[in-house]
Amino acid sequence: MHALNQAFRVSLIVYHSGVRPSNTHTGSLPESSSKALGKMNRFFWLPTPEAYAPPVDWLENSSAHIFRVDLPGVSKKDVQVHVHDDNTMEINGEVKFSDEKEPATWHASERYQGRFHRRFHLPDNVRVDDVKAGIEGGVLTITIPKKPQPKVGVRSVPVVSKL
Repeated sequence: MHALNQAFRVSLIVYHSGVRPSNTHTGSLPESSSKALGKMNRFFWLPTPEAYAPPVDWLENSSAHIFRVDLPGVSKKDVQVHVHDDNTMEINGEVKFSDEKEPATWHASERYQGRFHRRFHLPDNVRVDDVKAGIEGGVLTITIPKKPQPKVGVRSVPVVSKL
C-alpha cells in the first residue's frame, strides 16, 4: 500500500436502526484521492479516530504562558497534564459518550469519542514547578508562569587617573 495512502484514511460510520453506532470502519482511499486530501489537509485539518487532537490556543503575556484546550463534555478526572523537566508538556485524556438508557434511533453521530494526546515544547523562560490547570465550561486552561527576567541596568563606572 502506498505510504501516502496509509497516512490519509476515511472513517465510515455504519448505522443500524435503533442501535447507536459503536464501531467505525476504516478503509483506504484511492491514491489520487489521497493526494487531493493531502493537499486539502494543508488548509483544513480533518480529524479521524486515528489522529484526534483537540484544538488549542497558546498565548503569552507579560507574566505567563496560557493554554486553552477545547474539551467539551470532558471532566477533570478524564484529563491529565504532565510537565517534564525537559520543558515539554503533555495533555492526555479521553472523550466519553454517555450511554443512552432507553432504545433510540441514531440519525447522526459526529462527535469524537476516544483518547487524545497533545505535546508542546515550552520555552526556557517558564517555571515548570508552578503550573496550574483547571477545566470549566468545556475549556481546559493551563497557566505556566514565566521566570522573572533579570534586570538589565546600566551602571556608571567612575574613571580614575591611575588604577
